[in-house]
Amino acid sequence: MTWRVWLWPPARFQPLSKVEIKSKASGIVKKLYVDYGERVKQGQLLAELDKVQLEAAQRASRANLQAAEAALDSSKATLERNKVDAEGLMCRSSNSIWSAPNRCTKTA
Repeated sequence: MTWRVWLWPPARFQPLSKVEIKSKASGIVKKLYVDYGERVKQGQLLAELDKVQLEAAQRASRANLQAAEAALDSSKATLERNKVDAEGLMCRSSNSIWSAPNRCTKTA
């Protein structure tokens, strides 16, 4: 069956529905699985991104995380060392009347 359509201005075509499509990741499209204007179903794979850049970004993020965790561990160790040093200085100070229970004794 053939349909003939005549349009007189100001006729307009409009889609039945509009859908906004967003990606959770950005990158270079490696393969496109659908054509423009093609009907698609919910959950259907539309495109595949080039994984080389994504995997490199993931490795860089993991390295940054490991560096941040190492810096945190170092900061915690420095804090504990500074607490011990400060306590020792307070106990040894000849002008100090402060005493931490069970850690140092008052000086006369």
